[in-house]
Amino acid sequence: MIKWTDIGLLLSNKRLGENKFISSIFTKEHGKTLAITYGKKPQFEPFSLVQTHFTAKTENQLGIFKLESLTPFSLFFLEDRKRLQVLLMSCFLMDRLLPQGETFSLFFEKTIDFASHLEEENWLKFYILWEIDLLSNLGFGLNLSCCALGGDVDTLCFVSPKTGCAVSFEKGKPWAGKLLPLPSFFSHPEEDASKEDLLAGLALTAYFLQREALNNTSIPFDRKSLV
Repeated sequence: MIKWTDIGLLLSNKRLGENKFISSIFTKEHGKTLAITYGKKPQFEPFSLVQTHFTAKTENQLGIFKLESLTPFSLFFLEDRKRLQVLLMSCFLMDRLLPQGETFSLFFEKTIDFASHLEEENWLKFYILWEIDLLSNLGFGLNLSCCALGGDVDTLCFVSPKTGCAVSFEKGKPWAGKLLPLPSFFSHPEEDASKEDLLAGLALTAYFLQREALNNTSIPFDRKSLV
């Protein structure tokens, strides 16, 4: 018998008969795990932080979850369409992209941290930086710390769509039409982000998520409506 208890974020519930679901939960110490939960309707909404009790007879058997509520993040924003959409978008990406059973403890903590910033005025900036962390944890990290062409590190303002490397203003200006804009808050996360920077950030992360992680399929959310 396999048993463990962990904290986790509920990512999705898929119905499996009249009174049960297959629930996907991103746990701190056991990674993304799928197991059965019982009930006529889902016990918790996506992006709910839950105490997760897992049992299974063998490693190859689909186990059973028993869940206890800790922090119902999504319920805090039921009246705020944009913030709720961001939580659902993050659940979609984690459910789709995180490998099962692989531990991402630090990324789990960063996910909780981004959710804790949702009540702030510049909340969307923290979500975009979270997507950068997601790409890095999936093995598609962008190199945004220095210019790939040897230019000034203090004037980084482009990203190569081919390599994911930053390019300085001077080196990138001749090819500006073929490069992606690099928002300044990527290099200086303590800064506030303008509307233009937020749109550029969403476009940048979407480009690499779709190309590198989602096999050129689109993210099924209207990202421009968030700004």
